[in-house]
Amino acid sequence: MDDLVSEYICWKYNPDSQPQPASDSVNGWEFSIQVINIYSLTHEATIYRDSETKAMSALVQSGYLPASPESLSVAVSLRTLELFYAARLFKPNFSVEAFAKTVSHLCSEPYRRAYCTALSDTFDIYLAILRKINSHVAKELGQDSLDYCVLNSCPPCTYELEDEPIQTFSCMVVVDGNNSLKRLDGVGKREVSDTRVFGESNYYLSEEFVNTFADEVAARPKEKPAVEDEDEDFEGDWVDEVHGDPTNGDANLTLQRCTDNWKAAAADGAKRMWDAFRESGYFVMACHHGSILWVADMVRSGELAKYPLAMVAKALEVFGPRWLLGYDIGCSFGGTIRHSSLGPKFEQKGCHTCVNAFHGYSHCVFCQQIYHPLNITGMGLKDLETLERLFSASNQLASITRYMSPYRRHVFINLFLQQWDCDKYQNVATMLHNNYIQALDLLQKYRDINASYENASSSFRLHTPSDYQFLSDAASYSVNLSDGRKAETRHRYLREQWDRTLFEITQMETVMNIDRRWESNDREYKEAVDYMNTRKYCRALERLHKLVVQRLFELHKMNLSNTGYKMRTHISNALQRLKSYNTAAQALNPPRNTLDWSKLSHFTFLDQFNILKDTRHSVFDQPWVKPVVRSLMKQHRQIERAREEIIHCDIGIRRLHTSITDEEKKFKAILKTLDSPMLGPVSDFIQRRQAVNQLLLARIHRTYNLPGFTGNPTPGKQKGSADIPEPEATALEANIDPHSDDGEDEDDDEFTEGVGAVVDFMSNISLQ
Repeated sequence: MDDLVSEYICWKYNPDSQPQPASDSVNGWEFSIQVINIYSLTHEATIYRDSETKAMSALVQSGYLPASPESLSVAVSLRTLELFYAARLFKPNFSVEAFAKTVSHLCSEPYRRAYCTALSDTFDIYLAILRKINSHVAKELGQDSLDYCVLNSCPPCTYELEDEPIQTFSCMVVVDGNNSLKRLDGVGKREVSDTRVFGESNYYLSEEFVNTFADEVAARPKEKPAVEDEDEDFEGDWVDEVHGDPTNGDANLTLQRCTDNWKAAAADGAKRMWDAFRESGYFVMACHHGSILWVADMVRSGELAKYPLAMVAKALEVFGPRWLLGYDIGCSFGGTIRHSSLGPKFEQKGCHTCVNAFHGYSHCVFCQQIYHPLNITGMGLKDLETLERLFSASNQLASITRYMSPYRRHVFINLFLQQWDCDKYQNVATMLHNNYIQALDLLQKYRDINASYENASSSFRLHTPSDYQFLSDAASYSVNLSDGRKAETRHRYLREQWDRTLFEITQMETVMNIDRRWESNDREYKEAVDYMNTRKYCRALERLHKLVVQRLFELHKMNLSNTGYKMRTHISNALQRLKSYNTAAQALNPPRNTLDWSKLSHFTFLDQFNILKDTRHSVFDQPWVKPVVRSLMKQHRQIERAREEIIHCDIGIRRLHTSITDEEKKFKAILKTLDSPMLGPVSDFIQRRQAVNQLLLARIHRTYNLPGFTGNPTPGKQKGSADIPEPEATALEANIDPHSDDGEDEDDDEFTEGVGAVVDFMSNISLQ
């Protein structure tokens, strides 16, 4: 492998230094080999070498990589592998088989399975070469220390500066599991022939480390529900009856409803891991800007407590104090942490948990008041739904990793995560810029809100409907005559129904020996009617609540093909059938408000379900129940979070600016002293990084020029770094035009893709 790495570096970065022996100077050492080359479309190549050059080295020098180190039967051009590598970075579901068929088509040859095998084996070697080179580059740049990527991948989170204000939370991280990236187990529990172990990832936590937390939480005894739900779509239960899920360590009964919603709305794959799969998905921790911290395989189980506990253990080891953990069941998981062996250290460091903004609306009101990001001081406008965006992207891998060996599955997931982090770093300035604009817009809306309410009130009092018209006497007579005939027809129909019902009641009274029939003014009759109406209302409301929660958990799949279509269709259709709920609501005394689809589609309506359920004593006279008051309460909290978000963005942008400036100085120093074969790969890495940094600086300077910017528009000094004189503007900043990316601005997926757009929409929805 070391020889291959050296030869590849020479071919890639020093092509002129490659020995190219002529055919007439070689005495029988040349050889021909079948090749796959998408550029030349040739089927065979002649490789020239001398007696001192190995056949493998001669192939790489000529721009080919063999599928096997010993049996040189077929080779793939390095440029072809580079093309496939680049395509896979930006299209994760582009399989080796699809690429092999593409090459066969271009070569005007029928596809053979051997082409796919050759490409797959050669691509493994190519990726191993790249990983070796990347490790050498990291060593030359001083980026090979333990946990370097975790501590440096996101400068706005970790690049602390001197003299910056202390934040409530030093950083914010999120955890969650995804069950799309399953892998089929071997037939008869026999493993596949590929027994290699992929241990070169900076992301993966070992299965052995995760299992050290397997006994921290015991599974709760299964409880049979008091009333069976005939409409329940999912069946089955957790396979692991020994180790608990992340909610089993919390004894707080008040939050039990949140836990029930989380389990009830979980997908069937998370509730019942079929015996056919070994890896049932993966569990992830990331910072709130999107950079991946750690990943662990979920093995033959759903989201057991050991997976997030392992992530928390690593975070407690690596990070400082006062960090915040977001989880869709963060309310209950906080109790689980405190009841585990990690509890004392978690409390000592002043760490906290919360729920994600989007999933948080399915939690009870009591939970939302404490754990929802909108109600937590110091949170800013964070929604903590980062991993929903990650899972929406990584689901593309599911179609090609399902049948892979464990080694190749880890390789492809690791490759995807690396590119994800590169994209997140390139977009981090855009994300901060958009967050700044969002916070400023909220503050501007706050200034106009009083005038808006006054205008709305005046408009309602003075407005006359455009379709209002007076009726003449003749028109009034015709309308009354038609209404009279309809009333007479309905009277006849109801009379027939009354006779039939009276006959059935008389028969029932005779059979049951009932002497006296209840009248409508009897106390027993009124109590029975109230009980029946209340029960119908509660059942209709519970059914509606379940459908809305299910839709909430399925929403992030809306833009994905072949994902949950049947379930989404079922939920969408069921949600529109509101007649049963409205009928039950009107039958109560006093009647409850009815619902329509426009109200129900606003997902923040979930926080009103507990109010609607209160049928034993009226709370509708309380000020906080009124929609206007509730809307103002929410907008008030949004304004508070917006002010915090501006401070967060000021700190994050300056941290990013400082890290780019310091990195540029470091790059210059390394390039001056580096004199080794790694000069080519290091220079290539630096060139690509500088190009990204220049885009980031352009966006940073645009943020500095925003009306209302309150931060420091100059780079600072990293906390704990050496005391060095303030540098002049770097070459990257010398020619920066703050408007250079106008017209080419791509909004971060925080605001435009998948769940992110819905979360932002939800945060501004009025409850009226």
